[in-house]
Amino acid sequence: MSEQAVAKKQLSAAALQRLKELQQKEITESAVYEYLAGKVKGEDNRKIMARLSKDELRHYNVWKGYTGIDMQPQKSHVLFHKLMARIFGYTFAAKVMENNEGRAQRDYDALTAEVPESAQIRDEEVIHEAALLKMTKEESLSYIGSIVLGLNDALMELVALLSGITFTLQDTKMAGLAALIVGICSTLAVGATEFLAARSQGHGSGMKAALYTGLGFFLTTLLLVIPYFALPSEAFTAAFICMAVIAVIIIALFNYYVSVVNNFNFKARFFQMLAISTVIGAVVYLVAHTAGGLLGVHL
Repeated sequence: MSEQAVAKKQLSAAALQRLKELQQKEITESAVYEYLAGKVKGEDNRKIMARLSKDELRHYNVWKGYTGIDMQPQKSHVLFHKLMARIFGYTFAAKVMENNEGRAQRDYDALTAEVPESAQIRDEEVIHEAALLKMTKEESLSYIGSIVLGLNDALMELVALLSGITFTLQDTKMAGLAALIVGICSTLAVGATEFLAARSQGHGSGMKAALYTGLGFFLTTLLLVIPYFALPSEAFTAAFICMAVIAVIIIALFNYYVSVVNNFNFKARFFQMLAISTVIGAVVYLVAHTAGGLLGVHL
């Protein structure tokens, strides 16, 4: 009888359940990495993805030796990561998957006493993270980065503007229209600025960079002003609250993307950006309120 067969008989119910979950995860991730290996650009990147796929398949077979169960990749998970790769880039999709190893690492530690191989596999997963850090960034990430740049600029500018004029105008339609006009003008301005910056620095297509940056700015503008046109004119407080909630969600998504791509701390950057947006909004509101009082403008 093999050592794994003997160990299988001695496994606790909790350990066996953990092994089944890890086995399912490994075969699913192997399928995702195999797909990414066929899509990602750059020979070095393809080699990294292919090696990760083989490693995950080998891990799957180790766990299978204990569970004795054949498993197939979870189609929904594979499809999700395929869509993520299409939208945000293959590097981003791979890093998201590898960043979800927190619970798995704890499982490996818990299994060490009953399954000796878990320690080695845990160490190999750490090596996987290091391998992903060495991947060269694909071209599409730079354009997605332009969208994120436009998103960030719009967030700061429009949140500040709406904070200043919502309670001054006290009319959702007027405030929303003012923000929309400013947003459209700023979209053209940031797009032109990004075009000139990209061309002067020789970074890819200046036109593409401009379009993506403008797209990010304009989409953020639309999301922020939706409550102002959806709610009655007198519901300016509710519109402002809805706008603030949308802004927080955008900040969270923005910082999640940046933290994954650049390996930053998500919480630190999220709360930092949230605090900056709040302070800027408060300052603009005070300026608008004070200026209205000094100039005798009361709406």
